[in-house]
Amino acid sequence: MTMNKPVNKNIQEWNFKSADGRDIYSCLRKPEGSGPFPAVIFIHGGLGDNPEYTRAMLDWSLAELLFQEGFIVFSTDYRVDHTGKDIGDIVAAFKSVAGQPFVDEQKIAYFGDSHGAYLAIMAATQTNPFALIHGWGVADMAEWYEHIKTLQAPYYQKVCEDFENSLGGTPDDLPEAYLQISPTSHVNHIKCPVLILHGDEDKEVPVSHAHILAEAIGKAGGRYELKIFKNAGHGLRSPEIRKTMDPLVLEFLNRYLP
Repeated sequence: MTMNKPVNKNIQEWNFKSADGRDIYSCLRKPEGSGPFPAVIFIHGGLGDNPEYTRAMLDWSLAELLFQEGFIVFSTDYRVDHTGKDIGDIVAAFKSVAGQPFVDEQKIAYFGDSHGAYLAIMAATQTNPFALIHGWGVADMAEWYEHIKTLQAPYYQKVCEDFENSLGGTPDDLPEAYLQISPTSHVNHIKCPVLILHGDEDKEVPVSHAHILAEAIGKAGGRYELKIFKNAGHGLRSPEIRKTMDPLVLEFLNRYLP
């Protein structure tokens, strides 16, 4: 991992290499001192290869709260991919963060936003986070495909096409392929507690995914906490909701990071 120019007086740009040698953009805020500090890896939603989204996550009120509480807040990008290389980028981010002398490798957590929540939970099956926050993400990929197929937004129609091209067909054609890229199929490999956050009026990723994920983790013998926000849509963007969500996340991290 290499430090580059500062984005502003508090945020530093970083580059690290994924397993196949690809450079991945990231940025962080680090408290003063040598540490070691606990760290939260933020993973943005939408598509990858988006430094703007990556930087924007460190402007969230949650990132500011965690930074003020002594956490390193690290936000990583990833490539646009539906074959698992994007997950590999998050695994590489975790390993890069854990290898820094100013990071306490026993106190690293993931926070995933939408697609970033999916990447966080899939990467957690290959790494060793001590806590994971799954924010309004997908649990069952076939169910989500069927949902977004009904939406008119060109973005989601393109996502469906990408799935069909990368997997070779629709969920009806290849149910096992969609099952294998669903978090519900891999929760038995997640050893850390998971905080699931979702809005009950989410039109992009229906709240049913939060319940599906919670049920799957419970059946696998895992630990989870579920918080559904009333009258809230995708992203839990409302400042009023964030006033509740931010301290909830902080309390969860303080409880489970050793």
